[in-house]
Amino acid sequence: MTGNNRYESAKSLAGVVVVYNPDDSVAGNIRSYLPFLDRLYIIDNSKPDNRNLPGDLLSDVKVHYVFKDMNTGVSAALNEAAGLAIGEGFSWLMTMDQDSSFENGQLEAYAEAFKSFSSIPGIAVAGVQHDAGHINLQEVEKWNHTNAVITSGSLVRLSTWEEIGGFDAKLFIDEVDHEYCYRSIVHGYDVIILSSVAIKHNLGKTRKAGYLSVLSSRGRILHSPQRVYFMVRNYLYVKHKYGKHFREEFRRRDRQVLVSLKNNLFFNGHFLETLSNIFQGFIDYKRNNFTRTI
Repeated sequence: MTGNNRYESAKSLAGVVVVYNPDDSVAGNIRSYLPFLDRLYIIDNSKPDNRNLPGDLLSDVKVHYVFKDMNTGVSAALNEAAGLAIGEGFSWLMTMDQDSSFENGQLEAYAEAFKSFSSIPGIAVAGVQHDAGHINLQEVEKWNHTNAVITSGSLVRLSTWEEIGGFDAKLFIDEVDHEYCYRSIVHGYDVIILSSVAIKHNLGKTRKAGYLSVLSSRGRILHSPQRVYFMVRNYLYVKHKYGKHFREEFRRRDRQVLVSLKNNLFFNGHFLETLSNIFQGFIDYKRNNFTRTI
């Protein structure tokens, strides 16, 4: 493996990060895990005026930078990187969001965990914890089976990606990770979450808010009205495809989605626009219209 030999157990590992109008923190996030990888594909969906990655990062021998000159969406970008990784002979692909990073020795734990499961053919996706308080560094070889993990910090087996048809390009953004995990399980593969590894990840803008400013005041994860559209449309699509396979999962997720929609309606400051996007997401799902992009 090229680079730092502390991560030799993770050789033949590629990664991808999908960026969109990145701010100054993104380069630092990328550098936090670049030593873990043999190759990193940076798929840049930014508009030309918002390209904001430093030249020394893009010129790194490990980095393969692809500028799309348009927002092609998360699923298409992940599929492009997976195809490139297979072409270069890689077996696994680590998928990252631009706002995610590793801290406090987590790459060492990840390398050890990867060595313990990477040769098990039934594992299609391995995810990580998103709360450092949940990790156990004494359990590097342990994991739990789960129904889905989020994109950021996950490892995808590329032979399975080829077999089941890649990420669903209809989804653009939101539910891309869940849909892929559900489909992997339906095809007879396992999705696991590691016990010893955590990632620093931002799930959305958090704002402390309550009804009439004081009732039930707490931190709430908020999104733009446009993002709420994709949340609604894509969740309904994925539930329709996999609801019969994961009944308990979707009963739980129904409640989560309703809470998220309520929080965004009342606390993101754009009630009417958010309401309109909720209805439009439902209508486009019913019409099987997946043409909208950002």
